[in-house]
Amino acid sequence: MGPDEVLLWLSARREGSWGQFRSAAEEILANGNAGAGAVSYQDMRFVLEQLGHVEFDGRDEEGGWRVAPPVLAASQQPEGFVGIVCGARSVQLMSRLRAVDRAGCEIFESNSYPSVVRYRVTELSTLSRIAADAGLGFQPDTPVKILSCAARVVQLSRSRPARLPFGKDFEVSRFAIGRICRWLPSTDAEAAYGPDGLYRFVRFQIPGHYLKLGERVLRVDGQTAKFFLLAQRRRQVLRYDLSNRTLSVPGICRPPLLIDRALALCTGYPAAYEPRKRMLAYAGIREDVAAFAASLLSQGI
Repeated sequence: MGPDEVLLWLSARREGSWGQFRSAAEEILANGNAGAGAVSYQDMRFVLEQLGHVEFDGRDEEGGWRVAPPVLAASQQPEGFVGIVCGARSVQLMSRLRAVDRAGCEIFESNSYPSVVRYRVTELSTLSRIAADAGLGFQPDTPVKILSCAARVVQLSRSRPARLPFGKDFEVSRFAIGRICRWLPSTDAEAAYGPDGLYRFVRFQIPGHYLKLGERVLRVDGQTAKFFLLAQRRRQVLRYDLSNRTLSVPGICRPPLLIDRALALCTGYPAAYEPRKRMLAYAGIREDVAAFAASLLSQGI
């Protein structure tokens, strides 16, 4: 048992509370072949969101979740088109997907995220037919459609006025932009009276991010705020290699969720982490998609 079983359980329930998700994910993953603790419930939440399977309503273990409707997400590549199965799954759906186009169906299993189910074809109309025959929704040019729904990082969408937390229960750190970007140890006093910037407060392993701008304090999405500060400093961290269509970014500067999802759904795989370089690499990224993502992140390529 593992990530596939987590997605099957969520699909059967359709929606629920954070507590239900955490309990089910911990139990299923602990009983999996990979061994207890190999994949955490937080890791599972992240990849389920990133790959377009599940939407979580709140941040920081608040709110609930709901499984997205099953859809075939299409992405154009130089050699043709890729269709990636996203959203709710069932045993019956998986059987239909295998039967619809046996030659074109690819299933790649992983211990870290649900199996990637996808089709590689030469015509977009073929993917439309596969979706109709399998009873799936169909979304052409998914990466561009998702990016079109994402806000520019300089707008600080989903931020809200807040007060800085304080107390000994918090582990505080400050985001530093230097030769490399990193989190530096800090204190609640420095956050309150020290320099402007992005501060992270962690309690019970749950992080909260706060952006201090003069007298203003905003509760923010951490990844969005990082690129906001990078834009202010005119610091470029994005790299695009046209020869192999790979978009790379420092691991600490993973893009906000919608942009991350759009890039992952170019191929159906999460970004690969390169430990030696401390970089995340997204494969199969068209030049126009890379440029669109870069503009939203206030970066150049």
